[in-house]
Amino acid sequence: MRQLLIVLVLLSFNISRAAFELKLNGSKSDSFWQSNLKTASQVIQSPSGKFIAVASNNLFISSLGDSYDFLIRDVKKKEDIIRGRDLFGLLLNVVFNRDESLATALGSSRSSNKLHIVIFNLIKTSILKTISIENQGFLNAFFIPSKPDKESFLAVGYITGRIELRNIQDGQVKKTLENKEPLTGFVVNSDGTRVITTNRKSLGIRVIGIEDGQVESVLPCKEAQEGQDDSSAKIFEGCLQSPQLSPCGKYILAFELLADSNKIHLFNYETKKYMRSFESSGHKKLAALTPDDRHLIFCSPQHNVLVWDIEKDEKLAELKGHGAAITAMVVFKERSLAITSEDETLKFWRLYTGKLHKTVRYSKILRSITFSPVSNAFYVR
Repeated sequence: MRQLLIVLVLLSFNISRAAFELKLNGSKSDSFWQSNLKTASQVIQSPSGKFIAVASNNLFISSLGDSYDFLIRDVKKKEDIIRGRDLFGLLLNVVFNRDESLATALGSSRSSNKLHIVIFNLIKTSILKTISIENQGFLNAFFIPSKPDKESFLAVGYITGRIELRNIQDGQVKKTLENKEPLTGFVVNSDGTRVITTNRKSLGIRVIGIEDGQVESVLPCKEAQEGQDDSSAKIFEGCLQSPQLSPCGKYILAFELLADSNKIHLFNYETKKYMRSFESSGHKKLAALTPDDRHLIFCSPQHNVLVWDIEKDEKLAELKGHGAAITAMVVFKERSLAITSEDETLKFWRLYTGKLHKTVRYSKILRSITFSPVSNAFYVR
């Protein structure tokens, strides 16, 4: 009886966590699509919005009926072009190359300490290569943009400080970047020449050349810029995590998670200078820069969303009215913002005026949201 109860609870949870498509007004699309997964633990979108990858957490429950635990959907053609079952125990990330002809899914094993790397050919809708290696503490992965007729690489980073550059055709390691300190995050710049890292010692953000593996610069904190030695300055109370490069490549965001708060730190990547920090809410790494790099959007401790003018260093708008913690947000149509929260609502805002356009209520909490300009629709779970 107890086992039956557990299965029923899991089934109920799975149904409530399916990924699905919404119109611009928040209603179900005419050709309503809902992913045929046991539970959608992640929804990841390709850079252009042409594809979305949806995965379930397969660590604790085996496949049920005709369901899948991984798929990639072509939102323009409105069809699932890749479907997989039992590929991973837990999907960790999906990355797409620049022309979106390839996608690489990385996941942990359910029964062993293995990291599975599966490379998909999205044109032929088939698996190009599958690799299983020892999981050294997977952190993140990025495609490295390459020039025509050059090898294409996948950068796979681990918390140990190791970043492997793997050829996407054969999966073999061609180069390794070793960091002395354990990493808490990294990102690859837009032209694929540098990696930007954060580490546990909180000595600022390091910019490392991919070609020679050397540290080119360190973006320190304000104290270090005022004359202190970078190696001895106490830069942050906690360690920086999850660096993000802005859409135009001008700024870097990094998160500092403390016991009872969250800070967002803003750096100027072009001048290699620290700019300022912002108090944010809870332990969620929720922040975004608008496509033109002019405005930072983040959550305040009061569950409001602030729109900050970076150049003027002033608040442009404060979006109030969310009854609980913010769970996700996405900028769409350049001037609009969609926000989900734990009060089971999806709110649409005018980004620069701070005016609420519409509120849509659901009978469950939406945990993530993306917007595809290709299908002109939202994908939520």
